[in-house]
Amino acid sequence: MKLLELHILQSFPVSCLNRDDLNSPKTATFGGVQRARVSSQCWKRAIRETAAADSPHFKGERTRLIIGPLRDALHTHGFSEADANTKAIEISEALATYDKENEKKNGTLKVKTIFFTSPAEIKALAAAYADTKDVKKAIKALKPEPRGQGNRLVDAEVDGGTVRIHPCDDQ
Repeated sequence: MKLLELHILQSFPVSCLNRDDLNSPKTATFGGVQRARVSSQCWKRAIRETAAADSPHFKGERTRLIIGPLRDALHTHGFSEADANTKAIEISEALATYDKENEKKNGTLKVKTIFFTSPAEIKALAAAYADTKDVKKAIKALKPEPRGQGNRLVDAEVDGGTVRIHPCDDQ
């Protein structure tokens, strides 16, 4: 395995982009000078928010509540309310552990693992399940193939436009 380490200097106006748990600005000494440090978490959040602002189709969020949107997406593919609910729970159990206790306590359908998903990914998963009628095949249809195996494309209809979800070809 090759390791690539990047040291990036980015100019910002006077600001405190990132703070630690004591609310102090994060700093690092680089090139013999103390500089403000921005964590990778901070960069990733900024990228997620920028992408969401640019395209509402790819607005993702970190959530445990994937069953409801998946149920709604399955319902649009012709599944009845009850069947869509059952299938959404079945698909979510293949992705993560279904939180049965929370449903009994609060009546909320969710999983125990936080996912970062976009509406396009949920709709693509529902479309793949509607085509295959098999949970494992639907999930596999959305996963990138190993290098050298080519790219599998999955089309999903999102608000009248087709979204093409595929892995990066970084060979």
